[in-house]
Amino acid sequence: MGGRPPLYTFMRDLFRARGVLFFSIMEILWSRDRPYRKLLDDATPLRVEFPAVERRILHGVPIYSVRSSEVPLASFQLILEGGAAADPEGMAGVVSQMAEMVVFSGSQSHDREILAQYLENRGSLFGVNCDLERCIFRLQSLSHYFVQDLGVVLQVLQKPRFAAEDWEILQKRVLRKIEERWENPSTLLSLVLRTQGYPNNFRGAIVSKRSVWKTTVEDFRRLHNLLFQKKNISLALAGSFDTSEVYALLEDFCSKLSDEGGSFFREKLAIIPPQPVGVVYHLEKDIPQTYLAFQARGLPHHDKRYTAWRLFDAILGGESFNSVLVQNIRTKKGWAYNVYSAIDSDAYHGTILISVQTENKNLDDVVDEIRRLLANPKEYLTERRLQESKDAMLNKMVFLYETPEQFLNLYLSLIWDGLDESYLNQLPQKIREVTLADVEAIARELYDNRRFFLAIVGPSAGKNGPVYKLPPSLFD
Repeated sequence: MGGRPPLYTFMRDLFRARGVLFFSIMEILWSRDRPYRKLLDDATPLRVEFPAVERRILHGVPIYSVRSSEVPLASFQLILEGGAAADPEGMAGVVSQMAEMVVFSGSQSHDREILAQYLENRGSLFGVNCDLERCIFRLQSLSHYFVQDLGVVLQVLQKPRFAAEDWEILQKRVLRKIEERWENPSTLLSLVLRTQGYPNNFRGAIVSKRSVWKTTVEDFRRLHNLLFQKKNISLALAGSFDTSEVYALLEDFCSKLSDEGGSFFREKLAIIPPQPVGVVYHLEKDIPQTYLAFQARGLPHHDKRYTAWRLFDAILGGESFNSVLVQNIRTKKGWAYNVYSAIDSDAYHGTILISVQTENKNLDDVVDEIRRLLANPKEYLTERRLQESKDAMLNKMVFLYETPEQFLNLYLSLIWDGLDESYLNQLPQKIREVTLADVEAIARELYDNRRFFLAIVGPSAGKNGPVYKLPPSLFD
């Protein structure tokens, strides 16, 4: 019958493990005649209509909202521009720590314990997530409690407590996470890629024990005053909420924000250092499985070739058990359970990643096979594969707005990446217009073996080279 897709094997083993009969439908789907192919051939991409986004400006602060009364939930987000780009020199991670302290320590009226109990009693959620470019504070509440919860959260955001005893607790957590890096080879691999892929750049900086120990609550207060400016803030609302009451609270909040200072960190975001190529970075660790990844520069999101790039990634290893990497390295060879490709991009640049976890004895074979596949894209780039990837991408667009907040986040991320509001409506046509020649050009231009470097976490770097041994102290 030929090789069965990994989904078949996974489902079979899952049902066997639970002592349940394995349904014959899986046998039908992956039989020799493959009748499911007819279903794929007849499939018509779904029609997607996106919800409207309302925009307002209050005291120079932009507010975006998507209303929906289907579920009695509402969410609020404060988007603070900066993120790791605003970290002072030698203090990587301090902006993220400041943001966590805002949420953790609370305000004078709602300190750490009172705030935690208040939110728990209502089933409300308040948290923050930071990346390179921004920190996003998020509140989610039942609609019945939303206005009251929003008032409490806005007080926290405007005048955080920053208690020294709370930083002692949070500081211990941060230090524990640093120590736990060595317990997770996948984490170590990502740190190798980050530090070596962005030399002498804030994108490659990682949190160190030394910087955490010297950070104080006064550092947090200075950063809060510096960053919480009108120029650095936008707000987002989604779900079911009382417009008049919510905007009255936001009117008061925005009126009290300072408009001094500027976005000093934006110049840093535009600086993308040259990436090393043709080298191997090895972090030695005595483990039974080797973790390895190829990395190269990609495209910014607004590049006209972006859609063709995403389609090529889907074919190579990005979104399917049928991808080239999975079929060649996992299904046919049995060299790896976890193998995939991925792409990431923002307004300034993009990244290509090919990642594998394999037994140590298979390291050289896996590396050779990946390099062979990158060197011979015409072996697997066909009109049929491209069309299947197009259909999959078009049909998955319906999942872009499972919730109003999810769609609003997508909308904002596209704006941040330098795309206009018509992008999503034009995307289906852009996908359909990509040709096989476009995808072949992406393979030639971006996936040339000479553009990549290789990172390895494991006992050995195998026969690969030239090798740079990384000292463990680099990640303390």
